[in-house]
Amino acid sequence: MFPVQAGEVDSQGLFSCNEEGLRSKILPIFQFDPLVPDKRPIGLGTAFRIDSWSRCITAFHIGEDLFQLDDHEAEPILKKNINLAALDISKLGYGCLSVPKNAWRPLSGLYSLCGKECSPIAPPRILNRTELMVLRIQPAQQSSTGSPFLPVDFHRWTPSKGEEVMALGYAGIDQDQYDLGENRPIRAHLYGSVGRIIDIERVDFDRVRLWPFIRVEAKWPGGMSGGPVFNKLGHVIGVVSTGNEDSSTAVLFSGWDVPQQIFGSIDPVNPGFFYCYGVFEETGELVLCGQDENEIKEFARSRGLVDQCIISINPITHDYVRR
Repeated sequence: MFPVQAGEVDSQGLFSCNEEGLRSKILPIFQFDPLVPDKRPIGLGTAFRIDSWSRCITAFHIGEDLFQLDDHEAEPILKKNINLAALDISKLGYGCLSVPKNAWRPLSGLYSLCGKECSPIAPPRILNRTELMVLRIQPAQQSSTGSPFLPVDFHRWTPSKGEEVMALGYAGIDQDQYDLGENRPIRAHLYGSVGRIIDIERVDFDRVRLWPFIRVEAKWPGGMSGGPVFNKLGHVIGVVSTGNEDSSTAVLFSGWDVPQQIFGSIDPVNPGFFYCYGVFEETGELVLCGQDENEIKEFARSRGLVDQCIISINPITHDYVRR
Protein backbone atom coordinates (compact mmCIF):
# COMPACT_ATOMS: atom_id res chain seq x y z
CA MET A 1 0.00 0.00 0.00
CA PHE A 2 1.02 3.60 -0.50
CA PRO A 3 2.21 5.25 2.75
CA VAL A 4 -0.92 7.43 2.92
CA GLN A 5 -4.38 7.29 1.39
CA ALA A 6 -4.93 9.96 -1.26
CA GLY A 7 -7.70 12.37 -0.31
CA GLU A 8 -9.60 14.97 -2.30
CA VAL A 9 -7.36 16.55 -4.94
CA ASP A 10 -7.11 20.18 -6.05
CA SER A 11 -6.81 21.61 -9.57
CA GLN A 12 -3.18 20.43 -9.76
CA GLY A 13 -4.04 16.87 -8.74
CA LEU A 14 -2.55 17.34 -5.25
CA PHE A 15 -3.98 16.15 -1.96
CA SER A 16 -3.07 17.46 1.48
CA CYS A 17 -1.01 15.15 3.70
CA ASN A 18 -1.33 15.76 7.44
CA GLU A 19 0.31 12.57 8.72
CA GLU A 20 2.70 13.47 11.56
CA GLY A 21 4.61 10.25 10.97
CA LEU A 22 5.40 11.27 7.40
CA ARG A 23 6.16 14.89 8.25
CA SER A 24 8.88 13.72 10.66
CA LYS A 25 10.51 11.80 7.79
CA ILE A 26 9.92 14.26 4.92
CA LEU A 27 11.39 17.73 5.43
CA PRO A 28 11.08 21.12 3.70
CA ILE A 29 14.46 22.51 2.63
CA PHE A 30 15.34 26.22 2.70
CA GLN A 31 18.32 28.21 1.45
CA PHE A 32 19.79 31.04 3.48
CA ASP A 33 22.80 33.34 3.60
CA PRO A 34 24.85 32.61 6.77
CA LEU A 35 26.53 36.00 6.34
CA VAL A 36 23.13 37.75 6.59
CA PRO A 37 21.28 35.67 9.22
CA ASP A 38 18.32 38.09 9.53
CA LYS A 39 17.41 37.74 5.87
CA ARG A 40 14.35 35.60 5.14
CA PRO A 41 15.22 32.02 4.03
CA ILE A 42 14.13 30.88 0.56
CA GLY A 43 12.02 27.75 0.15
CA LEU A 44 13.74 25.32 -2.22
CA GLY A 45 12.26 21.84 -2.10
CA THR A 46 12.06 18.59 -0.19
CA ALA A 47 14.35 15.99 1.40
CA PHE A 48 13.53 12.76 3.22
CA ARG A 49 15.18 10.58 5.86
CA ILE A 50 16.55 7.20 4.74
CA ASP A 51 18.17 5.81 7.90
CA SER A 52 18.40 6.17 11.69
CA TRP A 53 21.71 8.06 11.51
CA SER A 54 20.56 11.41 10.06
CA ARG A 55 21.03 10.63 6.34
CA CYS A 56 18.54 12.35 4.04
CA ILE A 57 18.14 12.30 0.27
CA THR A 58 17.19 15.14 -2.05
CA ALA A 59 17.58 16.00 -5.72
CA PHE A 60 21.05 17.26 -6.68
CA HIS A 61 19.66 20.42 -8.27
CA ILE A 62 18.21 21.45 -4.88
CA GLY A 63 21.72 21.83 -3.45
CA GLU A 64 23.58 22.63 -6.65
CA ASP A 65 24.07 26.32 -5.80
CA LEU A 66 26.03 25.38 -2.67
CA PHE A 67 29.09 24.60 -4.79
CA GLN A 68 31.65 26.40 -6.86
CA LEU A 69 34.98 25.34 -8.33
CA ASP A 70 38.10 26.27 -6.37
CA ASP A 71 40.60 28.91 -7.50
CA HIS A 72 42.33 26.30 -9.66
CA GLU A 73 38.98 25.32 -11.25
CA ALA A 74 39.77 21.74 -10.26
CA GLU A 75 37.65 20.71 -7.26
CA PRO A 76 34.19 21.67 -5.99
CA ILE A 77 34.12 23.67 -2.75
CA LEU A 78 31.30 25.14 -0.67
CA LYS A 79 30.31 28.77 -1.14
CA LYS A 80 30.50 30.94 1.96
CA ASN A 81 27.28 32.88 1.33
CA ILE A 82 24.86 29.96 0.72
CA ASN A 83 23.75 27.19 3.02
CA LEU A 84 20.76 24.92 3.51
CA ALA A 85 18.57 24.11 6.50
CA ALA A 86 15.53 21.91 7.08
CA LEU A 87 12.44 22.97 9.00
CA ASP A 88 11.63 20.01 11.26
CA ILE A 89 8.10 20.50 12.63
CA SER A 90 6.12 17.28 12.50
CA LYS A 91 3.23 18.27 14.80
CA LEU A 92 0.33 20.19 13.29
CA GLY A 93 -1.70 23.08 14.69
CA TYR A 94 -4.17 25.76 13.65
CA GLY A 95 -3.42 29.30 12.58
CA CYS A 96 0.04 30.88 12.71
CA LEU A 97 2.37 29.09 15.09
CA SER A 98 5.75 30.20 16.39
CA VAL A 99 8.71 28.16 15.17
CA PRO A 100 10.51 26.36 18.04
CA LYS A 101 14.16 27.34 18.43
CA ASN A 102 15.46 23.89 17.53
CA ALA A 103 13.14 23.41 14.53
CA TRP A 104 15.65 24.86 12.07
CA ARG A 105 18.05 21.97 11.43
CA PRO A 106 21.43 22.77 9.85
CA LEU A 107 23.39 20.50 7.57
CA SER A 108 26.02 18.47 9.37
CA GLY A 109 27.35 17.03 6.11
CA LEU A 110 26.54 16.28 2.49
CA TYR A 111 27.74 13.95 -0.23
CA SER A 112 27.16 13.41 -3.94
CA LEU A 113 28.88 12.55 -7.18
CA CYS A 114 29.26 15.26 -9.78
CA GLY A 115 31.22 16.10 -12.89
CA LYS A 116 32.97 19.10 -14.40
CA GLU A 117 32.06 20.57 -17.77
CA CYS A 118 34.87 22.25 -19.68
CA SER A 119 34.18 24.40 -22.72
CA PRO A 120 36.51 26.47 -24.93
CA ILE A 121 34.01 29.35 -24.87
CA ALA A 122 32.94 29.30 -21.20
CA PRO A 123 34.54 28.81 -17.79
CA PRO A 124 34.39 25.29 -16.29
CA ARG A 125 31.31 24.51 -14.25
CA ILE A 126 30.05 21.75 -11.97
CA LEU A 127 27.85 19.24 -13.76
CA ASN A 128 24.92 17.32 -12.31
CA ARG A 129 25.67 13.66 -13.12
CA THR A 130 23.38 11.75 -10.77
CA GLU A 131 20.51 14.05 -9.63
CA LEU A 132 20.97 12.55 -6.15
CA MET A 133 22.45 14.17 -3.05
CA VAL A 134 22.87 12.92 0.52
CA LEU A 135 22.34 15.44 3.33
CA ARG A 136 23.12 14.81 7.01
CA ILE A 137 20.38 16.45 9.13
CA GLN A 138 19.96 15.64 12.81
CA PRO A 139 16.30 15.50 13.96
CA ALA A 140 14.86 18.21 16.20
CA GLN A 141 13.68 15.59 18.69
CA GLN A 142 16.43 13.14 19.63
CA SER A 143 15.39 9.55 20.32
CA SER A 144 17.12 6.44 21.60
CA THR A 145 15.87 4.64 18.48
CA GLY A 146 17.44 7.20 16.13
CA SER A 147 15.86 9.22 13.33
CA PRO A 148 12.57 8.03 11.80
CA PHE A 149 13.07 7.02 8.16
CA LEU A 150 11.41 5.76 4.98
CA PRO A 151 12.20 2.28 3.59
CA VAL A 152 14.18 2.40 0.34
CA ASP A 153 14.10 -0.25 -2.40
CA PHE A 154 17.15 -0.44 -4.70
CA HIS A 155 16.55 -3.60 -6.70
CA ARG A 156 13.42 -5.56 -5.85
CA TRP A 157 11.04 -3.28 -7.75
CA THR A 158 11.26 -2.49 -11.45
CA PRO A 159 8.94 0.02 -13.14
CA SER A 160 6.32 -0.85 -15.74
CA LYS A 161 4.16 1.44 -17.85
CA GLY A 162 0.69 2.00 -16.47
CA GLU A 163 1.76 1.36 -12.88
CA GLU A 164 0.80 3.97 -10.29
CA VAL A 165 3.34 5.74 -8.08
CA MET A 166 2.90 8.36 -5.37
CA ALA A 167 5.07 11.43 -4.82
CA LEU A 168 5.15 13.49 -1.61
CA GLY A 169 6.69 16.92 -1.20
CA TYR A 170 6.29 20.54 -0.17
CA ALA A 171 4.58 21.88 -3.29
CA GLY A 172 4.71 25.68 -3.58
CA ILE A 173 6.94 25.90 -0.52
CA ASP A 174 6.73 29.39 1.05
CA GLN A 175 5.36 31.09 -2.07
CA ASP A 176 3.95 34.58 -1.51
CA GLN A 177 0.50 33.80 -2.92
CA TYR A 178 -1.19 36.92 -1.56
CA ASP A 179 1.60 39.51 -1.92
CA LEU A 180 2.13 39.78 1.84
CA GLY A 181 5.83 40.55 1.54
CA GLU A 182 8.89 39.44 3.49
CA ASN A 183 7.16 39.53 6.89
CA ARG A 184 4.56 36.90 6.03
CA PRO A 185 4.47 33.60 7.96
CA ILE A 186 6.58 30.78 6.55
CA ARG A 187 4.41 28.29 4.68
CA ALA A 188 5.47 24.65 4.27
CA HIS A 189 2.61 22.22 3.64
CA LEU A 190 3.10 18.59 2.64
CA TYR A 191 1.21 17.42 -0.45
CA GLY A 192 0.88 14.16 -2.32
CA SER A 193 0.17 13.20 -5.91
CA VAL A 194 -0.61 9.87 -7.58
CA GLY A 195 0.10 9.28 -11.27
CA ARG A 196 0.67 6.52 -13.80
CA ILE A 197 4.04 5.78 -15.37
CA ILE A 198 3.94 6.68 -19.06
CA ASP A 199 7.62 6.31 -20.00
CA ILE A 200 10.75 4.62 -18.65
CA GLU A 201 14.26 5.80 -19.54
CA ARG A 202 17.30 3.67 -18.70
CA VAL A 203 20.80 4.93 -17.94
CA ASP A 204 22.21 6.62 -21.03
CA PHE A 205 25.73 8.07 -20.86
CA ASP A 206 25.12 9.95 -24.10
CA ARG A 207 22.45 12.09 -22.41
CA VAL A 208 23.26 15.17 -20.36
CA ARG A 209 20.83 13.77 -17.79
CA LEU A 210 22.28 10.29 -17.86
CA TRP A 211 20.40 8.89 -14.83
CA PRO A 212 17.49 6.43 -15.19
CA PHE A 213 14.07 8.00 -14.71
CA ILE A 214 10.37 7.46 -15.08
CA ARG A 215 7.94 9.91 -16.62
CA VAL A 216 4.65 10.10 -14.74
CA GLU A 217 1.29 11.45 -15.86
CA ALA A 218 1.04 14.01 -13.06
CA LYS A 219 1.93 17.61 -12.29
CA TRP A 220 4.51 17.85 -9.52
CA PRO A 221 4.93 21.59 -8.86
CA GLY A 222 8.02 23.40 -7.65
CA GLY A 223 8.82 22.53 -4.05
CA MET A 224 8.15 18.82 -4.54
CA SER A 225 11.60 18.36 -6.09
CA GLY A 226 13.71 16.09 -3.91
CA GLY A 227 10.67 14.38 -2.42
CA PRO A 228 10.19 10.60 -2.22
CA VAL A 229 8.38 8.58 -4.89
CA PHE A 230 6.70 5.39 -3.63
CA ASN A 231 5.53 2.18 -5.25
CA LYS A 232 2.36 0.46 -4.07
CA LEU A 233 4.34 -1.55 -1.52
CA GLY A 234 5.08 1.70 0.31
CA HIS A 235 8.80 1.61 -0.53
CA VAL A 236 10.69 4.62 -1.87
CA ILE A 237 11.86 3.82 -5.40
CA GLY A 238 12.99 7.25 -6.58
CA VAL A 239 13.19 11.01 -6.09
CA VAL A 240 11.07 13.77 -7.65
CA SER A 241 13.22 15.51 -10.25
CA THR A 242 11.19 17.70 -12.63
CA GLY A 243 7.57 18.75 -13.03
CA ASN A 244 5.62 20.10 -16.01
CA GLU A 245 1.97 20.71 -16.88
CA ASP A 246 1.50 17.33 -18.59
CA SER A 247 4.03 15.07 -16.90
CA SER A 248 6.77 14.89 -14.28
CA THR A 249 9.91 12.81 -13.80
CA ALA A 250 11.55 10.89 -10.96
CA VAL A 251 15.13 9.66 -10.90
CA LEU A 252 15.13 5.91 -10.17
CA PHE A 253 17.13 3.94 -7.63
CA SER A 254 16.95 0.74 -9.69
CA GLY A 255 18.86 0.21 -12.92
CA TRP A 256 22.27 1.52 -11.77
CA ASP A 257 24.60 1.32 -8.78
CA VAL A 258 25.02 5.00 -7.88
CA PRO A 259 22.45 4.92 -5.04
CA GLN A 260 24.38 2.07 -3.41
CA GLN A 261 27.58 4.10 -3.68
CA ILE A 262 26.27 7.26 -2.03
CA PHE A 263 23.50 6.13 0.35
CA GLY A 264 25.86 4.58 2.86
CA SER A 265 24.68 1.67 4.96
CA ILE A 266 21.36 0.74 3.30
CA ASP A 267 20.97 -2.97 2.57
CA PRO A 268 20.24 -2.98 -1.19
CA VAL A 269 18.30 -6.24 -1.01
CA ASN A 270 16.12 -5.72 2.07
CA PRO A 271 14.15 -2.44 2.34
CA GLY A 272 14.27 -1.06 5.88
CA PHE A 273 17.48 -2.93 6.77
CA PHE A 274 20.95 -1.42 7.28
CA TYR A 275 24.51 -2.69 7.49
CA CYS A 276 26.11 -2.23 10.92
CA TYR A 277 28.89 -3.67 13.05
CA GLY A 278 27.53 -6.04 15.69
CA VAL A 279 28.97 -7.66 18.80
CA PHE A 280 27.49 -10.79 20.40
CA GLU A 281 27.45 -12.55 23.76
CA GLU A 282 28.83 -16.10 23.96
CA THR A 283 25.21 -17.27 23.84
CA GLY A 284 24.86 -15.70 20.38
CA GLU A 285 22.68 -12.81 21.59
CA LEU A 286 23.27 -9.47 19.86
CA VAL A 287 24.46 -7.01 22.52
CA LEU A 288 25.22 -3.85 20.57
CA CYS A 289 25.35 -2.66 16.98
CA GLY A 290 26.35 0.59 15.35
CA GLN A 291 28.07 2.20 12.40
CA ASP A 292 31.24 3.21 14.23
CA GLU A 293 33.55 0.17 13.97
CA ASN A 294 36.03 1.52 16.52
CA GLU A 295 33.25 2.12 19.05
CA ILE A 296 31.99 -1.45 18.62
CA LYS A 297 35.50 -2.89 18.94
CA GLU A 298 36.18 -0.89 22.11
CA PHE A 299 32.86 -2.01 23.60
CA ALA A 300 33.70 -5.65 22.84
CA ARG A 301 37.27 -5.35 24.21
CA SER A 302 36.08 -3.76 27.46
CA ARG A 303 33.72 -6.67 28.06
CA GLY A 304 35.90 -9.48 26.77
CA LEU A 305 33.61 -10.27 23.84
CA VAL A 306 35.16 -11.74 20.70
CA ASP A 307 32.17 -12.50 18.47
CA GLN A 308 31.94 -9.53 16.11
CA CYS A 309 30.72 -9.23 12.52
CA ILE A 310 28.83 -7.08 10.04
CA ILE A 311 25.07 -7.52 10.28
CA SER A 312 22.03 -6.28 8.37
CA ILE A 313 19.44 -5.05 10.86
CA ASN A 314 16.00 -3.45 10.86
CA PRO A 315 16.19 -0.87 13.67
CA ILE A 316 12.40 -0.88 14.08
CA THR A 317 11.74 -4.63 14.34
CA HIS A 318 15.30 -5.48 15.52
CA ASP A 319 15.36 -8.41 13.08
CA TYR A 320 18.89 -8.98 11.79
CA VAL A 321 20.99 -11.22 9.57
CA ARG A 322 24.72 -11.94 9.95
CA ARG A 323 26.68 -11.07 6.81
